[in-house]
Amino acid sequence: MLEGFFSSFTEHAQRAGITRLQFYVEQVGEQRLQVYEHELERLQLADVTLIYVEGEYAGKRGSTFVENLTPHLFNEHIASIKQTAECSNTPFVPLSFHKLPALQTWDNGLPAFLLEEKLKAAEDAAYALDPRVKYVTECSCLKRTKRILLRDEWGNQMEDKLHYYRMGVAVMAQDGGEVQTARIADFARNIDKLDMVNLAQTTAKRAVSMLHATPVPTGNYPVILHNNVVCELLLTFLPAFFADRVQNSMSRMGGKLGQQVANSNVTLIEDPAFTLGIITRRFDDEGVLTSKKAIIADGVLSTYLHNRKTAERAGVIPTGNGFKRDYAEKPTISPTNLYLQPGQMTLAELEKEIDEGLLITECDGMFAGANPVSGDFSLISKGYLLKGGRIARPVAQITIAGNFFDLLKQVTNIGCDFASSGSENGFVTAPSLLLPSLAVAGE
Repeated sequence: MLEGFFSSFTEHAQRAGITRLQFYVEQVGEQRLQVYEHELERLQLADVTLIYVEGEYAGKRGSTFVENLTPHLFNEHIASIKQTAECSNTPFVPLSFHKLPALQTWDNGLPAFLLEEKLKAAEDAAYALDPRVKYVTECSCLKRTKRILLRDEWGNQMEDKLHYYRMGVAVMAQDGGEVQTARIADFARNIDKLDMVNLAQTTAKRAVSMLHATPVPTGNYPVILHNNVVCELLLTFLPAFFADRVQNSMSRMGGKLGQQVANSNVTLIEDPAFTLGIITRRFDDEGVLTSKKAIIADGVLSTYLHNRKTAERAGVIPTGNGFKRDYAEKPTISPTNLYLQPGQMTLAELEKEIDEGLLITECDGMFAGANPVSGDFSLISKGYLLKGGRIARPVAQITIAGNFFDLLKQVTNIGCDFASSGSENGFVTAPSLLLPSLAVAGE
């Protein structure tokens, strides 16, 4: 079907004076399942093909986006290419094409009925963990595949893919009039790597363990940021390393290439082939090859992330980070898989480093309570009071405050425990971090 569309659309466009056509194609498949009270509550299947078309008309770049591939709409799309070319006055820039090895095949996963049974077993495990688990409000799994194809009118093309699973569990625990909730998600490229029962039990355990949580007195405390909190902080402040933010004076990282911006034990890597990552892209949406690179190496800022536009402005080579957030939009800047290089200490060993302090396991309102430009954050949080290197009691109704970029310089120790979070617009894997002091507002 696609081949027929390419040839037919190209023929119509050329007759209208449009040349040098190039196509960005997304073929997306999704399967969503959710169980509730041991019944299948939701089963959704989706399979769509979306195409963004660019061409040169009167020496300028025009574009259109296609969701219906039938020929009776071709004239409308060709008119759109002409109109956008006349209005935008933007020069046409051809895609780059590279010879790549054949794509590896991905696992076909499980039939829906077997995945449903796994979700039901996970739900059962959450309820069985503790009688105070009253509701498993979410027990769901998403399987998503995406094929990306870059092609021009002469048949040059590059093909890429994404394929991953995401499981989410949310639990409500109750003891008398006290209620606490917990929600955890996990990702894997292979269904066999997704331990659904363990995830459900971990979520239930966290909800139960937070029952009867109370605040701590306001003050400065040594703090362990749990790995999932570190992931969310990195995702929130990651745009500081995007070249467009730097060039527009909207980043504290501006002018700091080659300078120490974090403690020497901090190394932040981007790797499209990272084992635990889901954004396994070989090239970006501008046709530039992706690569493994250190953004921060031993505390030193090594690179910004560039697309073609920012690289040209800076006089450097693009880093392969020109990605679309939506198929119908122009590429902006986005990472593939990021990971904070782990240390040697387990979470329990990190806890032993604290005589009296806090383990922060959850922060709410990350995007509302954080300023990606300045780095300042003030976040409603939950966690545990640590005394004598051990968990003493649960803590809630507190707010932690600080500056992310200052925090990077203060990291004392790094754990070897990993959590992952994010989306196709950026995926982060990180361990827990020990900080010597963080401001906490409580009672």
